[in-house]
Amino acid sequence: MAPYAIDLHDQHGNVRERLTAVFARDDDAIDYAGQLQHPSEIKVWQGDRLVAHFPPVEGPLAGE
Repeated sequence: MAPYAIDLHDQHGNVRERLTAVFARDDDAIDYAGQLQHPSEIKVWQGDRLVAHFPPVEGPLAGE
């Protein structure tokens, strides 16, 4: 089990919110972040290691 940080960015690329959680594997953290309903960029970190990057969402969730 390891701590992960999930950064939710705003439309300008700034961190709007940081979620922290403990997961057994990278895949578990990635799955969790992938299910978040967030229109802007999401980054998953374990310490200073970038585990995953989700680009901004396009379409209805993004407000189009």
